[in-house]
Amino acid sequence: MIWSGCGGSSPKNTSSSVKTQIRLDLNTGKLTGPYLQSGREQDQNSQLRSEPLPKGSLRIADLGFFSLNDFSKMNEDGVYWLSRLKALCKGYTLDGKQWDLPKLLETHCPDMMDMQVLLGVKERVPCRILAIRESDNAAETT
Repeated sequence: MIWSGCGGSSPKNTSSSVKTQIRLDLNTGKLTGPYLQSGREQDQNSQLRSEPLPKGSLRIADLGFFSLNDFSKMNEDGVYWLSRLKALCKGYTLDGKQWDLPKLLETHCPDMMDMQVLLGVKERVPCRILAIRESDNAAETT
């Protein structure tokens, strides 16, 4: 959630914003946070990022939290994670061939794709890429 403040739209006014960061444990109902953060500050600086997740948990976060180092650490800790993939992110297939996302989707995703890959050129984080092709009509409306 971002609150856009009350600075108005005049160039003389400065706008302010604040983000709230929360974590919800769906097994117990426990809520961690909310933590307030400047709206201009990167999500990577969130207080929640440094708090460990229990083994077997699933972290779902948006691209503001995309970090190959974090994904690697979660893999080591037995934490599952789900994230959209950065468009320019590259990696390797398990047979060692480097790919980029548009070419990978064009080659391996006629309708659906579930492929094990190594994410990142240097990091090589093991993960799966899941993709579903949109219909032409759906793609035109987005």
